[in-house]
Amino acid sequence: MITFTINRNDLLHSIQAIIGVVERRSSASNQILNHVLIEASNGRIVFTSTDYEVQITAETSIKEKDEAFSITAPAKKLFEIAKSLDEENISITISDQDLAITSSSSKFKLKTLPANDFMLFDSPEEGVKFSISQSEIRDKLLKTHFAILSGDSEERPYLKGMLIETSPSKLVVYGCDGHRVNRAAAALDKKSVDEGRFVVPKKAIQELLRTLKDDGDMSVNLSDNRAVFDMGDTTLTTTLIASVVPDYSKHIPTEPPISIHLDSDRLLSALKRVSILSNESVGGIWLDVNNDVITLSSENPEQDSATETIMIEDTNKQLTVGFKAAYLIDAIQAFKSGVVSLGLTDNKKGATITTPADPGTVLLVMPMRL
Repeated sequence: MITFTINRNDLLHSIQAIIGVVERRSSASNQILNHVLIEASNGRIVFTSTDYEVQITAETSIKEKDEAFSITAPAKKLFEIAKSLDEENISITISDQDLAITSSSSKFKLKTLPANDFMLFDSPEEGVKFSISQSEIRDKLLKTHFAILSGDSEERPYLKGMLIETSPSKLVVYGCDGHRVNRAAAALDKKSVDEGRFVVPKKAIQELLRTLKDDGDMSVNLSDNRAVFDMGDTTLTTTLIASVVPDYSKHIPTEPPISIHLDSDRLLSALKRVSILSNESVGGIWLDVNNDVITLSSENPEQDSATETIMIEDTNKQLTVGFKAAYLIDAIQAFKSGVVSLGLTDNKKGATITTPADPGTVLLVMPMRL
């Protein structure tokens, strides 16, 4: 029997960090997937969860440097118990098949499973390694991740993950779902970073966004089949999507002939209003550029319609093109506020949304027939 004391907030923070990949449902033969692996030695305790695609570990300290142990416990139950307690420190006792959590007035006993049943990833090979600010990579992922394709389709598997391109001085991330391409770039200080292309699954990106902090650096190791993101007390490891990926940059116009500078809040409000009466099954709207006026319009099968005009700097151009309103709204919201530039070429090529505040980010939305 082993007993130790742990700070309740430390326990809760650790379980919160790893709970996202715990299986909500698992078969009787695979119950281990809704368990968390708990390992301790030398005054440190490590919590690990996995769904065999993504593995997350979170580490914290315990009060006593007791003998080492390794056990598993139901993750969701452990999380709910830690969340319910309001005392600063709690006591945990490990016995043969039980884990007991005790406070001054409460006691919980959870049935455990052997740690040997828990399958950990093998240590990854050393690949492309670099460090980057957590706040910076979080900003780039937030501006691109929403274009990653959802669903279980086996066609074009690379669309179900984020493409990460590395080079000696730059990191570029792409999110693409076939209708839009989001691209963001960040500088890397380490000049010895090799060139590489890696596709990280959408679930891993979502969990990474949940875990990244506003300060501190993150160490990254990208190998042929694994990616490791080390944030200090928390580490996320994921398998990579093995696929040949096209060159997304070829689809992004570098100098569109029509460039319109707009207040993002003004444009966003207009898009939301006009989209109210768009065809519900398509959600499309028209953008009509006529020299110094841009008109947003929509209509639906019930013959409802909406129109809104915005005065712009004279473009000396005329163009009408249709887009899915939700895609334009997603892109503009990604920049939060300020001035955005809407780049248009014709009714066959996509619209680029950029901002002077972040020149390394380009969000491309392909047109649609309405």
